[in-house]
Amino acid sequence: MTDRGLNFPAGTPFLALSQTELRRVAGECITAPLWMRVWLLALADANRIGHAEFAPGDLQARLGAKVNPNTGAVVAVSPQAVSNAVRTCKQHQLITPESGTRCLVLSHHLAQKAGHGTRSCRRHGIFVHEAHELHEGQK
Repeated sequence: MTDRGLNFPAGTPFLALSQTELRRVAGECITAPLWMRVWLLALADANRIGHAEFAPGDLQARLGAKVNPNTGAVVAVSPQAVSNAVRTCKQHQLITPESGTRCLVLSHHLAQKAGHGTRSCRRHGIFVHEAHELHEGQK
């Protein structure tokens, strides 16, 4: 761990993103692919161990609508569309295999969060005590 709470290998460039703006883009950019919007919410809501938890139906509600590419009509995002988007994120290795619509999990190699935030996940039964630090290869 560095003094910033991040543990990327030395010399690895990294980027800070606005969680507020990621949430806004995920909800408002209804023409963007749904899988990309799901990934933006994973980035926006990830806690210090890379887990972004959602209440039942919350991920669907936050995505709201999408544009049907065949008709151009604006339609509500269905539960099946959310599940398909999560599956696509997994196929692109943007989230880990244990991810689902209730918890999107980012690889520790891809994203890390320093500062404030929880170090637990109710969905996956994880609680990390502050005295325990995550190391490479862990979630």
